[in-house]
Amino acid sequence: MWTLNDSHQRPHGILYRFVQALTAVMVLACLVCGYLGLRAIVWRHESELAVMLTSGLMIAGAVGGILGAAYLVLGAHGIRFILSFNWMSVQVGMVAAMLMYGIYNALFPIMPTYATESAAVRALQGAVDGALIGAFVGGLTAFVSGRPVFLSFAGLVRYGLVFLLVLAALSIAIFIGAQPTIPGNVTAWLIIPFMLVLRVGVSLYDRYQAARTPVKQDEAGDYSGYYEETA
Repeated sequence: MWTLNDSHQRPHGILYRFVQALTAVMVLACLVCGYLGLRAIVWRHESELAVMLTSGLMIAGAVGGILGAAYLVLGAHGIRFILSFNWMSVQVGMVAAMLMYGIYNALFPIMPTYATESAAVRALQGAVDGALIGAFVGGLTAFVSGRPVFLSFAGLVRYGLVFLLVLAALSIAIFIGAQPTIPGNVTAWLIIPFMLVLRVGVSLYDRYQAARTPVKQDEAGDYSGYYEETA
């Protein structure tokens, strides 16, 4: 009986990878263009909609083209760092930042010119911007944490603390870079050592905690390593 468990019968070959790569590029283009288009609409920048969509196509084409070419030539090994990345950290970061920025912008408008908008519109504006910020901070949190996200109370508390540490470090870097006497590109250069210091600090804390308490196995349902298991 034919089953997909037989590795020699699974779809493979360069044509198969080409179809997958092309489909992934199209999906990426829809996601990027959809986000930039939505942002232009909720922030009342309809005149920039065409520019945002064009920019989204260019970004998706460039990123998707590079990753697609690597997958086409090398197979899954060419994008192993993508498949093994802790994407759950990015997703949880997006949700957290969308809630934080959405609620904050609804109560206290970030830009005074939009204070006349309704609270619902301001919440949507904050949530849209928060999604991008949260995805970035969530990616950095995955690096600093060094562990998968466990969807349990203890796991989410740990993730939240690391997330806030990363957000605070980014805020400090942005504040320093915003000073008139300091070049603006200093912010980007400060992020790297800040994240390395946090990574070392979190790692040392985890080792200290592991030495104090016995290791507990989390339930399989709370593990977010789905991407690693199915890659």
